[in-house]
Amino acid sequence: MRNGSAAAAAPPLQAEIAAARAAIEDRLDALFPSAIGQSLVEAAMREAVRGPAKRLRPLLAVLGARDLGWHGPATDVGCALELVHTASLILDDLPSMDNAATRRGKPAIHVSYGEDVAALATIALLARAYGLVATAPGLSPEQRVEAVAILSEAVGPAGLVGGQLEDLRGGAACADRARAVNERKTAALFVAATRLACVMARSSDACRQRFGDFGRQLGQAFQLLDDLLDLDGNPSAMGKPCGQDAGKPTLVRLLGAKTGQAHLREQIAAASATLAGLPNGAARVACLFETMFEAPKSPEAALAVVAGAGEMPC
Repeated sequence: MRNGSAAAAAPPLQAEIAAARAAIEDRLDALFPSAIGQSLVEAAMREAVRGPAKRLRPLLAVLGARDLGWHGPATDVGCALELVHTASLILDDLPSMDNAATRRGKPAIHVSYGEDVAALATIALLARAYGLVATAPGLSPEQRVEAVAILSEAVGPAGLVGGQLEDLRGGAACADRARAVNERKTAALFVAATRLACVMARSSDACRQRFGDFGRQLGQAFQLLDDLLDLDGNPSAMGKPCGQDAGKPTLVRLLGAKTGQAHLREQIAAASATLAGLPNGAARVACLFETMFEAPKSPEAALAVVAGAGEMPC
């Protein structure tokens, strides 16, 4: 995916990505400290957020902003994305949704704390996410307002909520509808990460459009990989049950595994080409992207990386 000069720069990029991930982990730990006397909701929030994960969405926002020339603080904006993502996972696992008993290799939050606490924890996580963006350091009031609006759109009916509803109610009866569901329920947060990076960097409209296109392509590829591995993946490697999509009209189940694999390769190639058109080829994001879809030697290993159960080379 990367050219020779980018590949030669890989070691310092790896160190920078590792430092960004460590900063995200430190900030999440500070936001959700372990303390005696926590309420059940607070304990559930901390357990959900502090579970093993690779923090791909916050990394995309933080690294993307740096690739686009932002040198100020970006960790709080990235962490807000992680809180929204975590809230969506708690809801996704509920018996009324996918009814999954495990997540990230541990009991799902509703299993450990009950459905009532799980539902309240999702609301609290979303509230904390909006608060983080609204008070993010280094941003102007106008940038904060725009960032809150981006996060709101990603969560709402045009994003996660709408995609989840259509996924649950079987609205994706054809391939085009399945792609539309994937764009809302999965790509929405990746697109939001790219848009937030552009807000921080005060990027041009053309740059925002291109980086947003990458977010959509990344989201489609990510969901295709997840759906392929749901067919016959290893639950212990994935950190969650397999076969959850049985009976759902996912793109892979509509088109078949072979065609799904071909679509995955197409999305990866398109996303790589889109990145190449960004300033300096978006070197940091390109390294992260390569790790997700090229470095692993098998689809199962790839999902282990994406889901947080495997080692990430860079």
